[in-house]
Amino acid sequence: MKGYRLVNFVVLVVLLSLGITFSQSNVAAKQPTLDSTVERYTRAIQADPRNVQAYLERGNAYADKGDNYRAIADYNLALFLDPRFAQAYYNRGIAYARAGDLDRALADLNQAAALDPQFIIACTQPDPELDLALNLN
Repeated sequence: MKGYRLVNFVVLVVLLSLGITFSQSNVAAKQPTLDSTVERYTRAIQADPRNVQAYLERGNAYADKGDNYRAIADYNLALFLDPRFAQAYYNRGIAYARAGDLDRALADLNQAAALDPQFIIACTQPDPELDLALNLN
């Protein structure tokens, strides 16, 4: 189990250092778009408070804005509605890491991997388009 935890920690550090999760580059330039995204998903949630995907997407918009605590709150709501939602655990884990809570981050990454190992594998695979966008080539 320790080796598995170490692998998750290494993956977490790599993802955060490369900025692969929730892009936060040029947040000021994206602010109006992110604000409208939050508003759009807020309306979707108001229309259907059980819309798990809307909570996830609004959480992602908050994370992109750098508001990790609001992102975590939305991921919590998504997980309340669907406790087996691996992507919500994964995204909440990244938000916890950005907020400095590595223990909770690792717990969520482990839970995401336990629920859907293929999802975690997909999140850690090289993405040539993303590499190009990040100027990694």
